[in-house]
Amino acid sequence: IICGADRGLYYLIAPLRVRTSECRPIVLILEEELHKSTWRTIRGFADIYIIVGTPHAHSTMQRANIRTATTAIILHYRHSETSNEFLIDANAILTYMAVSFLNPVVDIRIEIGISSNISLFVPKGRRPPRTSDYSLMPTYADGTIFTDGTFDSLLAQVFHNPFIVRITQKLIHSPQLQLVAIPQGFAGATIKELRAHLFWEH
Repeated sequence: IICGADRGLYYLIAPLRVRTSECRPIVLILEEELHKSTWRTIRGFADIYIIVGTPHAHSTMQRANIRTATTAIILHYRHSETSNEFLIDANAILTYMAVSFLNPVVDIRIEIGISSNISLFVPKGRRPPRTSDYSLMPTYADGTIFTDGTFDSLLAQVFHNPFIVRITQKLIHSPQLQLVAIPQGFAGATIKELRAHLFWEH
């Protein structure tokens, strides 16, 4: 089950539909109808189902058959408009609570926008840690939670430590992550042009 994704779905679903992996049904829970341009990019994938509703509502989760789900991915709601940093992640946190309540054994991955909100995710039976360093939080260390800046930090570190790519491949169980040098002739090109070139060449 994937909640909150309103863009970039192709890049999220494509690795889950490689020939070497098991083709499990994917249920997208969206607050609004999927844009036609986004649907055109994913309609070729098999077993994709879309439910329009409030992700953190129990009725919506039951429609998605959350009790039999193996994995739930909760993405940050980037369209949340609020100046309160604790409310920016409110929808994602409420969805996390609904999912974990209805299916305590499901494997959850949640993206949040404000790193300080990681302190709200304390495993049952444990006390909140006495530190403001979110990287020491158990839920962050085990990969349950990641922030907007997680991959930006990885990319910056890869420049100095290329072996991070191999470690990350093991962590995400996918060989698709690669370190590719920028081809000659792309100096001054846009990111969009470079991405298109790398997509078709690699």
